[in-house]
Amino acid sequence: MSENDKQRFSLIPITEAPTADVGPQDVPTSDTAAIEFELDSDNPSNYLIRANQGHSIKVAEDGLLDPITIESVDLPKTVVHGTTIRAWPLILRSGGLKTMTRTHVHFASGLPEGFKDLENNTGDNKERHREPVISGMRNTSSVLIYLDIKKALTAGLKFWRSKNGVILSNGDEAGIIPLEFFERVEDRKKGSVIMRDGKKV
Repeated sequence: MSENDKQRFSLIPITEAPTADVGPQDVPTSDTAAIEFELDSDNPSNYLIRANQGHSIKVAEDGLLDPITIESVDLPKTVVHGTTIRAWPLILRSGGLKTMTRTHVHFASGLPEGFKDLENNTGDNKERHREPVISGMRNTSSVLIYLDIKKALTAGLKFWRSKNGVILSNGDEAGIIPLEFFERVEDRKKGSVIMRDGKKV
């Protein structure tokens, strides 16, 4: 798991798995059996592999993802989705980001190594991207969609943080994160801002 570059997966002790995911034969039934399931066990059969994010089937967010609220002490300063120039017109036509085949839209809490934030690269904001992120965005992304998470949370959209730091949202009732929550959209190749506050520049 530690060699997975984006940390998409994690190991959990089989005793912590929801009962619906584990058969009765997998759960220890005595105190003696439970001792074998200690966290420092080297036995692979004592663990399950869990996807941190990227689910294509409905999963319960509770226990798997940490909720982000407007009152969160660690409310992310940067919430950015990476996409392609080819996909950008489709996003505009559909009225926002859609979950598509996944259960959530994925966002990073910063930029990958080598990416530059066109507007926030000096002073205090430079700290926002000091450590490059490794999960939540493809390195091939050419369009960066910065989300106004406070505005989206205030409007009732729900957000979670996965164990590897990816920010997730299932959008509104239609599974869309509307354009009105797009704080800024940047075209990396042209080095220009193409949308601000939900309106094309």
